[in-house]
Amino acid sequence: MGEPVTEPKRKLSAKQLVADISAGMTDRELARKYELTSHQLESVFQKLAKAGLLDGTRLDDRSASAKSRPVPAPSTLPPQTDVVQPKAPAHLAISSAAAESFLLNAASGIKGEWRACLSGDSLKLESPDGSHSVEIQAAEADEKLQLWESSLFPPFLVLLKPKRTAFKLDPDLLSRFKEWFGPPTAARLRQVLKPRFSFCIAIGILYLVTSMPLPGDSQVGIDPLPFDPVSAFLGVSLLVLALLAKFRPSRTLLLLDAVWFLLLTVNLGIGIYQGNSPWWLILGAVLLWTAYEALRDYQRLKLDDSVSARGKVAKPIAPQ
Repeated sequence: MGEPVTEPKRKLSAKQLVADISAGMTDRELARKYELTSHQLESVFQKLAKAGLLDGTRLDDRSASAKSRPVPAPSTLPPQTDVVQPKAPAHLAISSAAAESFLLNAASGIKGEWRACLSGDSLKLESPDGSHSVEIQAAEADEKLQLWESSLFPPFLVLLKPKRTAFKLDPDLLSRFKEWFGPPTAARLRQVLKPRFSFCIAIGILYLVTSMPLPGDSQVGIDPLPFDPVSAFLGVSLLVLALLAKFRPSRTLLLLDAVWFLLLTVNLGIGIYQGNSPWWLILGAVLLWTAYEALRDYQRLKLDDSVSARGKVAKPIAPQ
């Protein structure tokens, strides 16, 4: 006897399956379209429900329907089937439960306690007097919202559009919104880079100007100033970073920004050692904190190549 022939597995689109189910296709029609046996179709329903793409009520209804109206097996045994279905990211875990309602305290913009309703696919906000109401879909969260974190200040959720408003967040709300936003995206990286480098071109030019040599005036006792290579290097490097942030944004720029502030701190320390006022130490502390914040953002915004813009990863699920 010859060896049994095993047909290769096929992959089905979970998105198309859910769309067909929502459109009202019967089990018989689904089995015929996707060439599934009754057992395979039931297994697919279970997998979709487990992934949160098919609610329990619909699953029970379809299971009961499948038992009362058995699906005839195809004339030939279909090949084993894989369902390629997007893995629900962490922020969609909220959608499996009822939407959460809570209050957000606005520290800027339209101040007061806003009413918020958070679900897996949207965030609804309403101002204290009811004059402003906005609903933001999860797909457009990076365009209209920003999570702002700092080591010295409390975290904020910033509403960018239509009116900029900052809401204070406690640790619990910060954790929930991080889940809702999902993994870091390129759009979120640009949000962080833009304010950090918005004034760097002007500051870089200023460093270059102050690095140029100046003639002295012996009659009034002014000594000539030589060319300052350190200031010139700091100015040129800052200009390069600012241009890269504008035209070629990259997470590595945050690391280079931290290095730049560390070099500036070292230069400031050398000046203090050579006789400058010790009050410059206050500025040195601010520079060190700025470098630390850049390192935190560099670590926080680690992008995963397997994650798309909304953090969804395809994962095969095979019916049993």
